[in-house]
Amino acid sequence: MCVSTPAPTTPTAEQQRQARDIAEQARQASMVDESAKAKALFKRAAELDPTDANTMYALARAYDADRENRSAIATYCRFLALSPAEKDAATVRTRIAELVSDTTPSRAKLAGNTVSPRIPRAGQSPTPSNGIFALATVMPGLGQYYTDRPVLGAAITTTALAALYWGLQSQHKTVTRQLSRNRTVTQTVDERPHLAQGVTLAAGISIMGAIESYMRVHSPERDAPRK
Repeated sequence: MCVSTPAPTTPTAEQQRQARDIAEQARQASMVDESAKAKALFKRAAELDPTDANTMYALARAYDADRENRSAIATYCRFLALSPAEKDAATVRTRIAELVSDTTPSRAKLAGNTVSPRIPRAGQSPTPSNGIFALATVMPGLGQYYTDRPVLGAAITTTALAALYWGLQSQHKTVTRQLSRNRTVTQTVDERPHLAQGVTLAAGISIMGAIESYMRVHSPERDAPRK
């Protein structure tokens, strides 16, 4: 299950350079089937530069390949937070759903019993599992899609992604530092001044959407017999 995490700190230029070098070493290791070494290197690169979406995606796939489902889910979610409009985003969301389903055991499995799935009446959407609701907190609109309300789901997804996109926008800032009494250096750095607000707003929209879908499918009116 994915959980909201604090916004990553912006790495220094030196950390970014080191992360790129280490990520390249990891890719070379993966090409010669040194998967354990590659995963360790990708992990180190992600620690140095937690804002690199490509490295985060490669690390998630490494966890996935080793069946470390919880680490894979968390890292896939970090990738989506960094690059929600990436071409692989839809595939990643599908993979997260599969991993959540595999990772979260049902109550029946825990008890060693099997139960028949609930069969909805005609015209009624199926009840999502608890895993779907948990996943909907990080995949905005999922609960609405699952309950056959794609228009509302699309609206929630678009709004949450727009908030995240706003938060990820960077701005150039000129910083002057005093190196010594007679020497100063001026640098231009990229900052994301609205990152915390954007991530918080997107998370709030996702959580509200998950709550709305949960309340809808568990409302008394839904199960009331039709006249």
